[in-house]
Amino acid sequence: MNTLYPFMHYAAPFALILARVSGVFLFTPMLSGSTLPARARAMLTLSLAAAVFSFGPASVRELPQLDLVTYIPLMFSEVLLGASIGLIGGLPLLLIQLAGYIMGYQMGLGIAQTFNPSMESQGDVVGQLLFYMGVGVYVTLGGLDHLFATLLGTYDNVPMGAFSAEMAPVDLLLGVITGGFEMALSVAAPVLGIVTLLLVAMGFIMKTMPQVNVLSIGFSAKILSGLLMLMFTIFLVAEVSTQQIVLVLDAVRDWAESLGP
Repeated sequence: MNTLYPFMHYAAPFALILARVSGVFLFTPMLSGSTLPARARAMLTLSLAAAVFSFGPASVRELPQLDLVTYIPLMFSEVLLGASIGLIGGLPLLLIQLAGYIMGYQMGLGIAQTFNPSMESQGDVVGQLLFYMGVGVYVTLGGLDHLFATLLGTYDNVPMGAFSAEMAPVDLLLGVITGGFEMALSVAAPVLGIVTLLLVAMGFIMKTMPQVNVLSIGFSAKILSGLLMLMFTIFLVAEVSTQQIVLVLDAVRDWAESLGP
């Protein structure tokens, strides 16, 4: 027999559904890290794929006659679609962490690196703080629910295997990154400003009163002033982060809906 259709009558559609769902779990920062155990992540992926297969549109359970050569590219296209939704939808968390990294580096905390299990990478203390604050805001806003709803909506708009590399949201990705860098700089601006003023003041003191050992107190002064400014502006950070998360999630949803006929 030249095709695998008899064997793959149910296995092939389920595998394609599983591939699209797996893309979200593999590339969303909050879901892909080691904080969520691998077994739990696998069970959630299988459970969501089984729900889509059982209760989704009838078109997801029917595939044309396929052979192995044409089936493998379909798997990649499904993973790419899920990865596009998960990666872009989770970018705000990385950009919020970037704002914290900028603050921590200017305060002199860049040397104090810690391991972030959610990202499986090294990060500074302030970046970690803002990352977990961003996770709390993300969950509170229903960000994960929004991502999963967007993913499930694609089964109505995009037939199985119809997504191609040309349809990848490159422009949306670049736009989110550009806007996220602006957001990170705006969030870090108060801390950068107070640290800059402190450095200028330390320079004047060093030139006018050389007998004062500014270097011995400058390091602690930068950390203290930066943390105090962050404490006073933490509500502003939360507000800006909320706006960025909502904006990105809405953009991902609009892009997914535009894929339909």
